[in-house]
Amino acid sequence: MLGFIKKDFLVMKSSLKAMAVMLAAYIIFTIIGIFDFTLMVPLLGMIVLISTFSYDEQSGFNAYASTLPSGRKNIVRSKYLSSVLIILMCGIIAIIIAMMTSYKNNNIDFINTISSLFGSVFGILLVISIMYPLIFKFGIEKGRIWIFLLTFGGAALMGALWGYLDFSLLKQFFRLTAEYFYIIIPLVSLFLLFISYKVSEKIVLKKEY
Repeated sequence: MLGFIKKDFLVMKSSLKAMAVMLAAYIIFTIIGIFDFTLMVPLLGMIVLISTFSYDEQSGFNAYASTLPSGRKNIVRSKYLSSVLIILMCGIIAIIIAMMTSYKNNNIDFINTISSLFGSVFGILLVISIMYPLIFKFGIEKGRIWIFLLTFGGAALMGALWGYLDFSLLKQFFRLTAEYFYIIIPLVSLFLLFISYKVSEKIVLKKEY
């Protein structure tokens, strides 16, 4: 499985130059107050991760890997582990940018910054949890179509029901759990990733390559 993870990182290496240029631009824009790096850095990580699926399809890697002992399981395991590692690295980069911005502007609230970063990482992991099973099931191109349909379909449904929903219980729950925010978010993220992983594994074990 380590070889599979190494392969993903080698694939992502080809995108590092473009990512570094974009990251430098976001740092500059963050310093002058145009962008919020706490969202953009994890988002860049997710974009680079998605590129590994395209490589796997174009090269026929999954068809080859599926013939190896535990190859199908390792396809899924390595993709999720690579994703967690990259998102963690992006989180560290975001914290470093926060320190740089703080040194430049001398007005960064680190509590709000870390809270915002936790929320952004949770959002990215939620997207990954939904996206990966769809990509494993339908492939990268069709998977994107399904993601698009689910995203806008879900948004349209929420928009239609928004006026009829009662958020008082949800707000009360958030107030009661606010002090456990830094524990709940990682646990919920890991739980969603685990469920997503098991679904993806089941899909890959049954898939014909």
